[in-house]
Amino acid sequence: MLGNQIHSARHGLCISVLVSVSGLASSHGLAQTTIEWANPAGGSWFVPGNWSPAVVPNAYSQHAIVGGNTPFAVEVPAASTITIDGLSLTNPFANMTFGDASGHTLVSFASKGFWNAAALTLHAPTGTGNSTLLEFTQNALLAGPGSIRLDQGSNSIIRALAGASVTLQSPQELFGTGVIQGVVNESTISADIPGQVLSVAGVNRELVQAVGGTLLLNQLNQEDDGIVSIRGATSRMHAQSTIVGGHVEQHDGAIIDGGRFAHVSLMSDIAVGSASANSASLTLEGAIGHDGLLRMLPLASQNSVSRLILTNAQLNGSGISQSDNGTAGLLFNGTSTIGPDQIIRSFAFVWGNTPTARLINHGTIENLTSSTVTSISGVTNHGLIRAGNGVLMRLYGTQVNNRDAVFINDGLFLCGPTAGTEVHQNIEQTPDGIVRVDGGSRITTRESIYISGGRLESVNGGEFRFASTVELRDVTMDATINIEQTCYALGTLRNDGLLRLVGADLYTTKDNLIYPIYIEGDGAIRLQGGSIETNSRQFVYHAHGHTIEGVGSVGRYGNNFINDGTISAGSPYGTMTISDIAQGALGTIAVDLGGTAASQRDLYQLNGSRIWLGGTLRVRFQNGYTLAPCESYTFISGTTDGVKGVFAWHDLPVMPVGKLSVETTGSSVTLAYRPADVDGSGFVDLDDYGWFIERFEAGDDTADFDNSGFVDTDDFTAFAIAFDQGC
Repeated sequence: MLGNQIHSARHGLCISVLVSVSGLASSHGLAQTTIEWANPAGGSWFVPGNWSPAVVPNAYSQHAIVGGNTPFAVEVPAASTITIDGLSLTNPFANMTFGDASGHTLVSFASKGFWNAAALTLHAPTGTGNSTLLEFTQNALLAGPGSIRLDQGSNSIIRALAGASVTLQSPQELFGTGVIQGVVNESTISADIPGQVLSVAGVNRELVQAVGGTLLLNQLNQEDDGIVSIRGATSRMHAQSTIVGGHVEQHDGAIIDGGRFAHVSLMSDIAVGSASANSASLTLEGAIGHDGLLRMLPLASQNSVSRLILTNAQLNGSGISQSDNGTAGLLFNGTSTIGPDQIIRSFAFVWGNTPTARLINHGTIENLTSSTVTSISGVTNHGLIRAGNGVLMRLYGTQVNNRDAVFINDGLFLCGPTAGTEVHQNIEQTPDGIVRVDGGSRITTRESIYISGGRLESVNGGEFRFASTVELRDVTMDATINIEQTCYALGTLRNDGLLRLVGADLYTTKDNLIYPIYIEGDGAIRLQGGSIETNSRQFVYHAHGHTIEGVGSVGRYGNNFINDGTISAGSPYGTMTISDIAQGALGTIAVDLGGTAASQRDLYQLNGSRIWLGGTLRVRFQNGYTLAPCESYTFISGTTDGVKGVFAWHDLPVMPVGKLSVETTGSSVTLAYRPADVDGSGFVDLDDYGWFIERFEAGDDTADFDNSGFVDTDDFTAFAIAFDQGC
């Protein structure tokens, strides 16, 4: 307002203006005095004759006006101090020189501030302790159509003292290199000198920019649509900059060395770091709007690591944050969130800075660059975590073997194609969580961990390899999984894939606690020298549709292992030790026979324990092999009183003549082929002959001896031959 009043005075309205100015009391309670410049040739501020009245303006009760419409210079010499209520430089052709290279100069303004229509330069002395300052002691305006250039780095200063602020009103602009503090910017502030720093602290409502120079933003709070803009190849943002609110943009090869952005909207692609820098760190806090590409650039040395730091941040929008060469790291403090359309790409590590730090991912964390390794710790995943194209991705705990360090997954962790993941961290999943291995990839455990909930999946040849102790709690598996160390299965284990126990033990009890265990699904657990261990006080239920197969042992103590699934020794042939297993009504014991050698036959050994028979016995001949007449094979072998009950159903191969029989004793179960033993007595005698003739004459289906589907003389002939052979 003052600027407009004085500008009107230049057009013949001086009386109204002077009344307006002089009618105001100064900030120090004194009567307002207006003093005008009176020397059209210019001169020193400190010569009384240059003023009208002939008084040097140098008190907080005084307001100075430098008017006119011709060029001249007003000098404020070095090593001087001026204190006034306000200064109005209404002459656009005048020049005021503040200070020089020889000493400390201070111009202090009170409530009227500075209205400037000219292009001024704030000269400053060189050396420590000497400055040229424009200082504002109360809330005031820096206004008018002119501009002020700061020209000597940290020795050129425009500032508001504590408790005060100065508002830079448009179209007044500030340029150059120096220090600007406590300014509320409603115009434009520019760092435009290459290689020189302009330090700005205060509030920005319009534009603060680097257009050739370097900006150091010491806590710049942006309001409304305030923008920080870095433009041009020689422009930089200093690494110690802090911006709160508003917008940030970067264009035309400008460099951001780092800084701290809080509650900021990124209006353009952002690149942090440079090939000439040894470090670069950008901290994002609060809500961050991000729809472009945020790049962490390679630094001068391969041993230098740039960092993107999230501190209680929420990344919103559809942006991508990436490490250009895979060496930068992403760190987080407190609880930070990745929005559903955000992508975090190719960082060497994604880690919490403290044991309690968490990163909540609703978007995508991925590394698709084969030359890099990504390590992840402290992440809760509701979105997608993906490793591909030969990448090695590592999941870590905050500390090795720290069971409180957990990777929480409610989304999809995808490894592949042709990638690898090392798990050093516990994984907790909701029912919707998925860990998937794709296309020749592998997920490997390197530390003792547990995995609870959710699904483990493998497709296109991917597999899991648990090379360390692993605990599975209520996990659904549709995957190929190799377990090479101890595994604990607790709760419900749903397996729709292939779980291999490679010389490893799967325990269904842990820490002396007894859990009911349910093994279900349509997959298989394959023993490759491994075992499934149970406890006498524990109920283990193996559900219909699931298979336990291979070479190893199942069960251990008691009769609480209920089998309603399929148990199949070998794959396809081998020896399985079974201990205290009870067959349910839906349970199946499978036997495969492919030859006469022991290596071509399945065998179940009891080793002093027991089996309660029931359910179904299923026998299959392989590779064209079949039992010869009079041949038998004991496929369950134990000690006295080790076999209880009998199978309820027999699913046996159809033989050329006669039928296979199953012979059960207290210590064994044998498959025998005695075609003529039609009454099932275990040997061939006249009772078999009488049994067959009676049924043959009656046309009973049981007399279909050659298994042709009907009873005729061929059956009688075949029976006679077998009876004559004694089998």
